[in-house]
Amino acid sequence: MCVCVCVCVCHVCTQVLRREFGVDLRILGITTSSQMLLRERGVDLDNWREEFKQHALPADLKAFGDFLAESYIPNRAIVDCTASDTPAEVRDTVGQRGFARCRCKTAVGA
Repeated sequence: MCVCVCVCVCHVCTQVLRREFGVDLRILGITTSSQMLLRERGVDLDNWREEFKQHALPADLKAFGDFLAESYIPNRAIVDCTASDTPAEVRDTVGQRGFARCRCKTAVGA
């Protein structure tokens, strides 16, 4: 499961960034093709799987983007760890909303 790998890497990164540089990196949302988890103050990365199982909503990329756009967090980025192409309507609005987009395409031969 690609989401699992991405969250685990982010968890390690958040710890190093906080310890070494005083950077507070928060994961505000996690989405799969069918479900999403949104947390205004950040997802608890120690328990994200359980939190996802208990509190995930049906996936809605527009609602996901709206949630991030309305966040009080000043610097936002979307990390795309999917093998598929991001739907055009979401991809085109990322920059318009002030999000940085990091793409880690996982398809073989990509």
